[in-house]
Amino acid sequence: MAARTIKSVTQIGGLLGELVEIDLASMDGVARSIRIKVRVDYQKPLRRGITLELKEKGHVWVDFKYKRLPSFCYLCGTLGHMRWECDLTEGTTGWMNYRSKNSLLVNG
Repeated sequence: MAARTIKSVTQIGGLLGELVEIDLASMDGVARSIRIKVRVDYQKPLRRGITLELKEKGHVWVDFKYKRLPSFCYLCGTLGHMRWECDLTEGTTGWMNYRSKNSLLVNG
């Protein structure tokens, strides 16, 4: 899969923030995920994922998973509170609609 190249992983990491490290062992081709370490601005909403445009599969949504976060709201994407404590309500224009505006063409 073209999305599993160092170049494409570096591009994706750059969209999230400052790429610190790529876990090369996670890129062995067997695992369904790639582990990277990125320094992010915690005052901005975190991305849920990104749409990749792959030649062989078309548009594919890729989820991001974050580790070692304090309370994190999956509705608005910010740190400091949980989804059930969020001022946004489902269906409003917030972080949930962020995914459709951000896609990345991956050529390999």
